[in-house]
Amino acid sequence: MKRIYKWAGMAVLGLLVNSPNINAQMVSDFESINLAPESYWNGSDLMGSNNTTNYTSTFESGDAEFLNVWDVTWGLPGYWSKGYAQSTHTDSVTSGSGNLLSAKPGTGNLGSLTYLVTQNNTTMNFINGAADTSVNGMYVTNGTYAANSMRDGDSFAKKFGGATGNEPDWFMLTIKGFDSTGTILPDSVDFYLADFRDATNANDYIVTDWQFVDLSSLGNLKGLVFSLTSSDTGAFGMNTPSFFCMDDIKSDGSTLIDFEDLGFTMADSNWNGSDLSGKPNDLDYVSLLNDGDASFYNSWTTAWGGYWKEGFAFSNKTDSVTSGSGNLYSAIPAMGAQNSDNYAIVQSGSSVKLTGTAANSVMNGVYVTNSTFAAHSMRDGDSFAKMFGGATGDDPDWLKLTIRGYNNGSMNSDTVAFYLADFRDTDNANDYILKDWQFVDLTGLGIVDSVTFSMTSTDMGAFGMNTPAFFAMDNFNSVISSVSDFEIANVSIYPNPAQGQFTIDAGNGTGYVEVYDLKGSIQLRLEQVSNQTIIDIENLNTGIYVVKYVENNQVFMQKLIVQ
Repeated sequence: MKRIYKWAGMAVLGLLVNSPNINAQMVSDFESINLAPESYWNGSDLMGSNNTTNYTSTFESGDAEFLNVWDVTWGLPGYWSKGYAQSTHTDSVTSGSGNLLSAKPGTGNLGSLTYLVTQNNTTMNFINGAADTSVNGMYVTNGTYAANSMRDGDSFAKKFGGATGNEPDWFMLTIKGFDSTGTILPDSVDFYLADFRDATNANDYIVTDWQFVDLSSLGNLKGLVFSLTSSDTGAFGMNTPSFFCMDDIKSDGSTLIDFEDLGFTMADSNWNGSDLSGKPNDLDYVSLLNDGDASFYNSWTTAWGGYWKEGFAFSNKTDSVTSGSGNLYSAIPAMGAQNSDNYAIVQSGSSVKLTGTAANSVMNGVYVTNSTFAAHSMRDGDSFAKMFGGATGDDPDWLKLTIRGYNNGSMNSDTVAFYLADFRDTDNANDYILKDWQFVDLTGLGIVDSVTFSMTSTDMGAFGMNTPAFFAMDNFNSVISSVSDFEIANVSIYPNPAQGQFTIDAGNGTGYVEVYDLKGSIQLRLEQVSNQTIIDIENLNTGIYVVKYVENNQVFMQKLIVQ
């Protein structure tokens, strides 16, 4: 399948999981490349590996690897012949090849400093956690050199549209994936960096801002291949300058925390700290277990003969039948989320600390369900807890999981509440105790570096909650199976960066908008947003914010830079 996008459509794409620069699954944003402002690196320092005719370099950004070749076949100083160059140039005005390493928007995506300039027929490799996973997408735009050449023409290339503006010119980027064997995969994505084919000249365009290209249709891959084609060709090939700019590449799989690498050697087993492998602290043994980009706390105490005191335990148990605390470490679905083996059992009051690329980011979400112990206790009652609904089934009982996010030690303003059991409906047929894995959207927590889980219930006693205070968790920072459930494809915000105001274009939809600071505190809320709504931000301080638009339980989020 080939997916072809025109700029007019791409301008309003807004995948929640693709919100720029705020998602933990960022593979490469190039901001760790230490270039000074108004500088570049293109291999001309001859630091690459020399094979007499060229100097070859590779560099990494996040979970991706990039190639650069500086050619000296015709003597020094040589020229950049292949691959990628790094740039912080901001010259969006000067025409010609002397301004080859500038992006037409004048900055990286969303005002960032660093981006890449890319040649035709270039590949890139994914590494680490991003290898062999699907790619959400990336941001692309024209370089100033190519954009001005198409706008005005030059000694090599024509002016797009010609003298009359009626000539159907185009400049297209084609992106394909390849697998671990190097085989090019069949699907491709085409994106028009310029398109003058419309019969109405007013619809002709040359891309001059950063546009998101959705690459999720390419499937699991090891890397990407980029090629450029143009309607303006000559005896020696394409006349249009064969360069484009890229920024902010994102992957589906770089930080999923699924507990599948915990190393269980036996089926139907669990780990709860009882092996005393943790660090001794008086009567307690404290462990911090890392999985993906998160750290999980566990405490086993030797008091009173020993028991799991706090935090997380990990399990691959499959007992969905046996009731009671002796079956504490089983999830009621009898497996992990999405048919996996391993999952976590979580005590109320436990916290996850985010690390690596997940820290200081927006979490996608997590799958949760009841433990067998809690589910059967609510279904039947036991010596400590009541049967939910009571003898008549009419008691309005519930068990609620509340999830809170923290940033730099401060709790963000929003929380996420999810009912693991709910008997409050007046129609008893609607009462339920959760028995399967359900996805909980955590994007509303904003930017976080840790997340806490607490449980409350209607069944309370003198010593607190009677309902067993345990639930099961899996695939932390996961995305739901259908990407369309997470997207609002007709929403965009502009300008970005913004001063004084910005516009949210909701198309024909109607929803509400919230703007958060990086601590997750809501700064403003506007109801009934539709069409093109101008939002006043005069009272916001200069800085970075997150814009959240909600329409019929669908969510669009994007970072906004306020100047």
